[in-house]
Amino acid sequence: MQDTIRYIINFLCGSSDAANYVGYEADERRWSRYKVVIKPSGFFDAACFGKWTSMPVQPFKSINSTPILFGEPNIVFQKDTCVIYADLVASAFFVLSRYEETINTARDDLGRFLNRFSVLKNYSDRCLVDEWGSLLRLSLIKSGVDLKLKPTPLQMVMTHDADSVAKYRSLRSVAGGVARGKIAAVAKSVIGGVEHDPLFTYPYMKATEEKVPGLKSILFVKVAGKTLPQDLPYYNPFSKEAKKMMSLFDNIGLHLSYEAGLNPLKTKAEKDILERASGRKISINRNHYLACLNPKDMLILEAEGISDDYSMGYADMAGFRLGTCRPVRFINPETLRLTSLTLHPLIVMDRSFTEQRYMGVSYQQAQQKISELKAEAAKYGGEFIMLWHNVSLSGLEHNYLRELYDWALLV
Repeated sequence: MQDTIRYIINFLCGSSDAANYVGYEADERRWSRYKVVIKPSGFFDAACFGKWTSMPVQPFKSINSTPILFGEPNIVFQKDTCVIYADLVASAFFVLSRYEETINTARDDLGRFLNRFSVLKNYSDRCLVDEWGSLLRLSLIKSGVDLKLKPTPLQMVMTHDADSVAKYRSLRSVAGGVARGKIAAVAKSVIGGVEHDPLFTYPYMKATEEKVPGLKSILFVKVAGKTLPQDLPYYNPFSKEAKKMMSLFDNIGLHLSYEAGLNPLKTKAEKDILERASGRKISINRNHYLACLNPKDMLILEAEGISDDYSMGYADMAGFRLGTCRPVRFINPETLRLTSLTLHPLIVMDRSFTEQRYMGVSYQQAQQKISELKAEAAKYGGEFIMLWHNVSLSGLEHNYLRELYDWALLV
């Protein structure tokens, strides 16, 4: 547990040595050993941890408008030691590990924990963990500790989940297209090649994203899941169309199927298939539908050699599910073990804006939301990760997502 506490303190401060000056200590006789002390609230005590009574109680108390989940909103000096009575360690652990999701069993029809289920649902537009970090850094500065932190610029990251490759490239899909009167579109795809298929929007992605300086682009490829309707449409990752799609991207990740999300033991087989199909070593992942069984699936990802996961975003709300936009190591919310898996917070997903079961907002409202979230993220650095599906850029759906994609890359 001490390694985890030390990591959380360093993460809060954005420093590798902040924990040298900060004690997480209940015994007042030891406070003088530290520049800053965070007083434990009892959250990690055996009588509390893992029980519903460990959940933070609303309305939250606050320090300078920053909500405090555990402890008291007091920061005082006791002789030469700054004592923070707000339990910033427990608060950060609660959000970063998604501990809440092990206590609150509410899920949607796809088995996902949504923003609307969260005790922090009204704070998803704020980097709360980073706000707590600012409180801790300020306390260190007042105690005479200069961590000499360098500002970190915000890295723009655009990701794509390849739920499909093309629309009219199989006999069945061609026949279906003809039956529905889509003869011209079918002919373009069959005669002109996959580049002319309405769903093969990957060249457009590449050409557009190459115009954005410093942008990182990632393609997540679905390779299996052939028993559940949630994984439709199935496609062959060894097909020439899929290989052409993958060849356009420098960064390829596994898009773990919904089937494997329900049964994480199938992760290895899907990872092996994608490595053979792509000819690359695969070390990054995103779950289909953003459906996660925390912590079981995260531990399987770690065991199978996945070093980075991009699933941690809310489907129903653009915002900060992890309370930060900085990559953070996954902490097992049940055992408190600090793992080797790094979580990359997903901030914006295209369909969160347009689907009525989610946000269901206008184009202008979507623009405003992205601008506000990006401004919040820019205060702290890290990664501003967005997700756009290929179908959202196809023009087959009558919404504003293609226009919003072009705008969001340049805002």
